[in-house]
Amino acid sequence: MSSIITVLSLLKSSDHLLVIDDVYGCTQRYLRKILCPNYGVTFDLTNMEGDLSELKGAFKENTKMVWVESPTNPTLKCVDIQEIAKICK
Repeated sequence: MSSIITVLSLLKSSDHLLVIDDVYGCTQRYLRKILCPNYGVTFDLTNMEGDLSELKGAFKENTKMVWVESPTNPTLKCVDIQEIAKICK
């Protein structure tokens, strides 16, 4: 969790974060209970497995980071990190 919190601390107030919809539970709790209410960051959970059209449509002007975990825990969703990186560019 310390490395997760360190990376997420790069976000600033009013930044938007896209997060894989099956993110590690402690990461999701940190986002919901600490980062967003205390630092003004917003996030959306997004499907990143298979068809990436949902991810493409989820970007906002203030999206600064995309949070990907692969495979996820505990459902072991695997995503195409290379394709997600292309979309982010």
